[in-house]
Amino acid sequence: MTDHENVELLSDLFANDSLAETLGVQLTEWSSGSATATAVPGPEHANFNGSIHGGFLFSGADIVVSVASNSWGRVAVAVSIDIEYLKPVRVGDQLTFRADEAGRSRSLGTYRVDVRRADALVAIATATTFRTADWHFGADAWSPEWRSAN
Repeated sequence: MTDHENVELLSDLFANDSLAETLGVQLTEWSSGSATATAVPGPEHANFNGSIHGGFLFSGADIVVSVASNSWGRVAVAVSIDIEYLKPVRVGDQLTFRADEAGRSRSLGTYRVDVRRADALVAIATATTFRTADWHFGADAWSPEWRSAN
C-alpha cells in the first residue's frame, strides 16, 4: 500500500468496484501512481473461438488505471485507453494487471498497463486520465501541503 494521507479511506473506496467484483478482478496492491490486480477468467469470459474476450482484458486494464490515477486523492477519469493484444488468453489462465504512472501533471496522467499470465506478456495498454479539481472525501480531508503537491 502507500503511506500517504487517507490510505484507509482510499482502500475502502477502491474495494467498492462492482465491475471488478463482477469480473473477479481482485486488487492486490496499490500505491501512489500504481496498482496491481489479478483475475482468472472463466468460461463466461470466453468468445466463440474459445479464447478470452478482449473486453475482459480491457476491463481489467481499465480497473487498475482507475485505481492508479485516483491514488493521489484527486478524482481522475479516463480520457482514452489504447490496448494491444499480444497473445491469446484461455479459460483458467492466471492474469496479473499492473498499471504504472508514466507521467502526471495538474490536469493529466499517463499510465502503462501490462497484462501478464505466468509465461507471457499478453497485452499492453496506455491510458490518459483527466485529473479533476475535485478531491475524494472533499478537499478538507487532505492537508494543504498534500493538495499543493498532488
